[in-house]
Amino acid sequence: MRQFSVFGLVVASVLLLSAPGQSQGLPPAVAEPYLRYQQAQEAGDLRAAQAAAGEAYNAAMANGLDRATQGVLAEVYGYLAGQNGDLGIAFDVLRTAARIAVDTGAPASDRAWRWSLAADAAEAFGQGDSALSSADAALSALAERPQIAPQDRPIAADMQYLRMRILRGRGSVAAAGEAADRAVMAFRADQRELDGRYGLMFYSLGEADYAAGRWARAEAHYRMALALLTVADASEDTLWTAWSYAEISGLLAASTGDELLEHPQPDIHAELASHYTAAANRLERRDLVQQPGFQDVELVSAPAVIFPAAAGEAGGMVVVRFDVDRSGQPDNLDIVFEQPGGLFAVSAREAIAQREYAPARFDGQAVARPGLVQLIMFADGVATAAGETQAGDASSGACRLLQSDWRSSAELAQGGDQSCLRGQGDTFQRGYRGEDASNQCPDPSSCGGQ
Repeated sequence: MRQFSVFGLVVASVLLLSAPGQSQGLPPAVAEPYLRYQQAQEAGDLRAAQAAAGEAYNAAMANGLDRATQGVLAEVYGYLAGQNGDLGIAFDVLRTAARIAVDTGAPASDRAWRWSLAADAAEAFGQGDSALSSADAALSALAERPQIAPQDRPIAADMQYLRMRILRGRGSVAAAGEAADRAVMAFRADQRELDGRYGLMFYSLGEADYAAGRWARAEAHYRMALALLTVADASEDTLWTAWSYAEISGLLAASTGDELLEHPQPDIHAELASHYTAAANRLERRDLVQQPGFQDVELVSAPAVIFPAAAGEAGGMVVVRFDVDRSGQPDNLDIVFEQPGGLFAVSAREAIAQREYAPARFDGQAVARPGLVQLIMFADGVATAAGETQAGDASSGACRLLQSDWRSSAELAQGGDQSCLRGQGDTFQRGYRGEDASNQCPDPSSCGGQ
């Protein structure tokens, strides 16, 4: 749930004191615990404040106080319960507060606020359906006005982001992408700074584009996701997954001629260009290659790796990070991405282990080259990888491109075996592209919070 704010308590207190019928004062059964709630709140004791607010709320319900007062007390009690981790209480009481707001004809802004609290509590309590319906109710209340008021924009942003999270968790890729698109617009309208939450939104947009075959848009969104998730200190697994899908999407875009006529978020893209370059450089250890006097490894041979046809039917993509020692032999192989999991990791390791390289050199001396990255894609029983020097018949599925480790897909499109580029997007991969930006972020809090 959103963090409890003193401002929210003050607003609730003002609402309570201005609620209908309060000129005659609260009944003693309500007034006494309410005063204790105020004292505990001022002292910063949220646990005692929750207990007292609960007494006041239950007394208000038992004494038949007017519904507006019951609603304010329910909001305070439920909100405190949520912040103290009593999620079951928060779930029940905040839904009651929202329904009271509807029953009493509260203004749209108040109804949206109450429903947003109910949505937060439902999500925290693991009630996804209730969270979605509450978020929809909050957004519907805001939609009653021609424009969302500035003070209500945070509600719209939080609810769109909540919808995206839940839909992603359910595997509803297209619906999550639509919610992410709305969330981005809502975040921009609320003038929120770029952070890891944007990264997760752009990743969700990339997922939706990838599933729909919009390769160029997918690449753009995955690139922005990588830049923002890097800034937000997301896990290495998350960063490698975003990088991998950005590279794969770019290859598929190049192979199918899919072009991005207009960037989906040109202002954000421009702002993130340097962040993406820095993220990709760090993952791929391009700092070494860019040093004066450094000559990178060169591939000498790359035998094709055949794997069982049963596994090959599924297809697969694996990203391997490895070192090349001073003798030119691959070492310290690490699988940083695989899709689908568990089918091709062994074959990918074999594909790299059987390669031979001319070692890297620094000022003419052979040196170890750490952190080389290779994307390997499997199709029709053969592993194809950047750097292979055989051109195959595209119809055979064993299509190998005339591509060096570091040639870009743009350069590739200008030469090489063009038959490999037509209809064979899933059989090849590119190396580094020195331009500008996870699977699912394992822990959204590590990507900039909820």
